[in-house]
Amino acid sequence: MALVRRFHAWRGRSGRRYVVSAYEAGAAPDYAGVVALAVRRTPDGRLTMLGAVARDSEDVSLVANPAFARADEIHLHLLAENEADRAKVVRDLAGEAPLR
Repeated sequence: MALVRRFHAWRGRSGRRYVVSAYEAGAAPDYAGVVALAVRRTPDGRLTMLGAVARDSEDVSLVANPAFARADEIHLHLLAENEADRAKVVRDLAGEAPLR
């Protein structure tokens, strides 16, 4: 059961799935080069994404973002290889028009 709560996959507007590692808010590693998702878990276990950001450098603070201040969990997508790919993931998950 612990692994079920540790890993998750979000589906973007494009239909593509993005695998993430889930952490309690405040316990996520401080990685650069990731897509970070602010997530709220309801009492019945459903997940709601509050926001998504590409963290391309350690200078980008998640705590300054209001969505992350309200999050119960932080989900990190580690597989986008560069800044452009991370921007595409954020746009896809946020429901915006995909970057080409």
